[in-house]
Amino acid sequence: MLSPDDLSAAVLTKLKAYAPLVAALTSADRVKESQWHGIEFDYPAVRVQRPTISPYGNGNCTGRQVRAQVTVTAFAKKDSSKTAQELQGLIQDALEGQIVNVAGLRTTSLRNQLTSPAAPTPNDPDVWSGATTWRTIATEVS
Repeated sequence: MLSPDDLSAAVLTKLKAYAPLVAALTSADRVKESQWHGIEFDYPAVRVQRPTISPYGNGNCTGRQVRAQVTVTAFAKKDSSKTAQELQGLIQDALEGQIVNVAGLRTTSLRNQLTSPAAPTPNDPDVWSGATTWRTIATEVS
């Protein structure tokens, strides 16, 4: 059975391999899962939330396919939303229409479901964040 962590890891791999995004962030290490608890949070950064999944399919596919929704958030520390919005565009370029195919997992084309405009975060008005939410169907492959 597929887990949310399987899909999250696959999306992280896809984002870390997209050279224009890595260049804008200055390092692929700035793309992490949302639940990462490191010592420092360097800006700009991209975080991949743990996806929500629900069963999909019937017959032989039951238990091997899930509908999935994953949110990717861009963070920037500047006096405007411009950097966060540029990161959102790079995330869009990296994921829209892409098929994730890694050991044990294959998705249908990733489709953007929602893009929230970059806005100041409630805890720190100097930090801007903007989220993009993606949907797909993931299949466990052997």
